[in-house]
Amino acid sequence: MTDLAGEQELVRKESSSFPIYIGIDPGLDGAIVALCPTFVKSCVVPTLKQEKGSKRMYDVPEMVRLLKANVKDIVLVALEKGRAAPGQGVTSMFRFGYGCGLWEGILAGLGIPYVIVHPNTWQKVVCVGLSGEAKSRAMQAASSRLPKLNMRKSDRASTPHQGIADAACLALYSRHISIGNEAQSDA
Repeated sequence: MTDLAGEQELVRKESSSFPIYIGIDPGLDGAIVALCPTFVKSCVVPTLKQEKGSKRMYDVPEMVRLLKANVKDIVLVALEKGRAAPGQGVTSMFRFGYGCGLWEGILAGLGIPYVIVHPNTWQKVVCVGLSGEAKSRAMQAASSRLPKLNMRKSDRASTPHQGIADAACLALYSRHISIGNEAQSDA
């Protein structure tokens, strides 16, 4: 197996003692965003490429490592709820559900507080007043409320990554329900 994501850092170790709110889009093309008063950081969901073919699988040890480094400062994680979408195949839905279960198991195992949130729920809070389809509204909300967030999947990417936008909105939702103040200044 080869590593696709490389060594990623979600939160800098020296940034501890600040509250951290995290959003996770759990799909294979998803992302994790950490929101703190002093920074906002993102990384794609860690995956490994299988030896045969082009299929990817979750890199579970790397998923654990990303969260474990700052576990004591994480206030709340918002994990997007898996759901069936029209036109998606059985295999892709199984993989998405498997990813949701992996993230939930990791969060529970590390003792990190989390909520599982349906997309419509976080969109009603974070994307209020924005027009367009859900994906477009999430991209607008993330880029306007978190202008310092790098939404590209890698340095070579030229377009924003939808998984990072969704995870950013989930992190904003996590902070909103934790402190009850949607208007708090964004990093």
